[in-house]
Amino acid sequence: MRTVLMAVILAAGAISAQPIYAADYPELTELRTKAWDAADKQDYAASLKYYQQLADKGDPAGMYGLAASYGNGDGVAKDPKASTKWMQKAADLGYPEALTGLGLAYERGTGVPKNQATANRHYLAAAEKGDARAAYFIGGNYVDGLGVDKDPVKAVSWFRKAAEKNFAEAQYQMGVAYENGKGVVADPVQALGYYTLAASQKNANGEFALGVLHDLGQIVLSNKEVGVYWYSRAAEHGRIEAYNNLGQAYRNGDGVAKDITAAIKWLNKGVDVNEAFATANLGHLYLTGDGVKADAAKGVALLEKAVKAEQIFATVELGIALQEGRLIAADPGRSITLLQTASDKGDFRAMRYLARAYAKGIGAAQNEATAKKWYLKAIAAGDPDAKAELTALIAGAQKPK
Repeated sequence: MRTVLMAVILAAGAISAQPIYAADYPELTELRTKAWDAADKQDYAASLKYYQQLADKGDPAGMYGLAASYGNGDGVAKDPKASTKWMQKAADLGYPEALTGLGLAYERGTGVPKNQATANRHYLAAAEKGDARAAYFIGGNYVDGLGVDKDPVKAVSWFRKAAEKNFAEAQYQMGVAYENGKGVVADPVQALGYYTLAASQKNANGEFALGVLHDLGQIVLSNKEVGVYWYSRAAEHGRIEAYNNLGQAYRNGDGVAKDITAAIKWLNKGVDVNEAFATANLGHLYLTGDGVKADAAKGVALLEKAVKAEQIFATVELGIALQEGRLIAADPGRSITLLQTASDKGDFRAMRYLARAYAKGIGAAQNEATAKKWYLKAIAAGDPDAKAELTALIAGAQKPK
């Protein structure tokens, strides 16, 4: 979960748009505005100058701006130690964003020794001062067990605090909690509401969630066109899994006109960023020639890449191809290994083909009892074809010799 929003919160654009200490230091308001405007325009030489002027006057917002500049290399060479030094100065003055930034520095070990307990103390101090990001990070700690025991109820409590301050990623996490009943009683209406709030702020995770709900007809009535709309928004805002879903939509004509060229374009975008589902699906297309000119070598290379990422569909597809030896040269031993891996993770197709391997002695010693065991597991997992194969195996074994 932590990887969802570990965007560098030191970024100049993350600085509060309103002076926190304006009432105490009204003469600094104009200088802060100039600094933040320059940062928004990516005029980092100017923003660095203004931050330094503010810091020289003892202003924590300027100190935090310098920390951001050194942390990101905005207008100056990256320097984690200098970034942390200025972050500490601002935190010592109680600046909430700096307390959060310092917490993140200790969590990552950036410019300071890595120390999760110290990180958590800074997050808590910032959250108590109303910083939404800090509350979100504490919620994430309780999800992942970072320095605290895992506790979904406490996680939701902190996510809610951040969501109430309109923090989009926390709104998305609230949606996840209500959809899955983690830390709260499952409530699909609440889940939809929180996803919508997040998506309204161009949050890619919220947009992707809405895409899935409309695509699959979960919580809302199925509407493939609306699903594609939200997938497109999510892709635009950086949710890489949306590349695969858009590729599949164009491949199948779900919510858009069927367009294999567009499908390959989106799947390739996924491959470029190592998105495992897109890599697996594009590998399948090239291996089988499904809508494209078959290219077994390219297909296998893509499937192998997805297998390394532990993508189950790719593991099964490659295992089957190596067992059958029709599209590529057979390798029964490797096939058994791949099918066993996928079977152990609950894939019923893998179970059926593993049963077939033992029934026919493909890559393993023929063993009817083991074959029956895997057929039964496939049936229990919901495989629609395993029962017929098991029946045929039993019938064949009962024929007079």
